[in-house]
Amino acid sequence: MMEEELQILMKERFSKKRYKHLLGVVEVARKLSLHWDENEAIAVEAAYLHDYGKIYKGDDLLRLSHARHLVTDDIYLKYPELLHAK
Repeated sequence: MMEEELQILMKERFSKKRYKHLLGVVEVARKLSLHWDENEAIAVEAAYLHDYGKIYKGDDLLRLSHARHLVTDDIYLKYPELLHAK
């Protein structure tokens, strides 16, 4: 996905606060990729997508994660918001 598409997608789905956080993460990822001579486009895409799971809450996140066999520990049943990273 192109960076411009990711910007639009995330701006539509995230709160202003989370979107602002996201832009900061993207800039850090960009700088780190350049510093370590890694692929900038991949680092930026990963940064944009790193919190995408946070658009889902509680039971929805748990249901989606179960369907994808991502619930690997009972801690996720108690704190399903931890699944956003998976």
